[in-house]
Amino acid sequence: MLSYENFIKNYEMVRLFAFGLGDGWLQQVGKNRFQLFYSGKISTLEVIQKDFQKYGINSGIDYRRNTLAVYSRSLARKFYELGFPIGKKTDQEFLVPSWVFKSNIEVKRAFLQGLFGADGSVPEVRRYTAYNINYTIVKKPGLERNAKQFLSQIAQLLGEFGISTGRISSFKQKNKNVGFRLIIYSEENIIRFLKEVGYAYDVEKIEYAERAMRYLLHKHSILNKKREAIEAINSLRKQGLGAKRIYKELSTRYNISLRFIERTIYEGRTEIRIWRTDMPPFERYYF
Repeated sequence: MLSYENFIKNYEMVRLFAFGLGDGWLQQVGKNRFQLFYSGKISTLEVIQKDFQKYGINSGIDYRRNTLAVYSRSLARKFYELGFPIGKKTDQEFLVPSWVFKSNIEVKRAFLQGLFGADGSVPEVRRYTAYNINYTIVKKPGLERNAKQFLSQIAQLLGEFGISTGRISSFKQKNKNVGFRLIIYSEENIIRFLKEVGYAYDVEKIEYAERAMRYLLHKHSILNKKREAIEAINSLRKQGLGAKRIYKELSTRYNISLRFIERTIYEGRTEIRIWRTDMPPFERYYF
């Protein structure tokens, strides 16, 4: 079995550990004996199984219950030694293990990929706009402080990739448990998350995130081009050129209309938008 040093050098194992903190559990089956399980979509479990196979670790998928059982007791014990909680995670305290913070940036990336692959949402893109990425956990009453500490640690890790987060919010559930949510807001932060971190194992999340990232990068390249055009328009205007002359100078380079130039000159344009003439909405975008 992998030593501690080798474990944290194998990013697949770090991702598997972190994914399990959301969609897995560790069951104690005897004194100092444990078994590791995962739950989720079959497509996700099959990807997880392939990663275990790389290390010669056998596992089995129950296709009726959508669970995967890992047959290596030594790996389960290693997870426990590295800070994986036993039993129902809703009912107990746990934090991001200290070894994550002491590790290099690639380990932190792998850890976040596992976490968000399990309990993170993808950004919802409606028409031209992307909305928040959420990371959500649930705890029983009395563990609110621990939940906030855990999410604050995740925010700290995200900050190392230049990703800003909003304040942690809470919401009640029907079963009297309390949910807590960490939000990645603004398209700049969303793009940075998709480029620098992303998701592990959940095939649907990975594919959607790739589509969303390509769309948002295209959108922001158009916006940046428009900003450059406005700077060029204002510069030529200061030189005394009129709208039609500026159009002749810049229309081909920036693909802008005479109306765009006139609004910039005469209306003091401050807001830049994407229009349907720039690109189709996300729902109709060709990938």
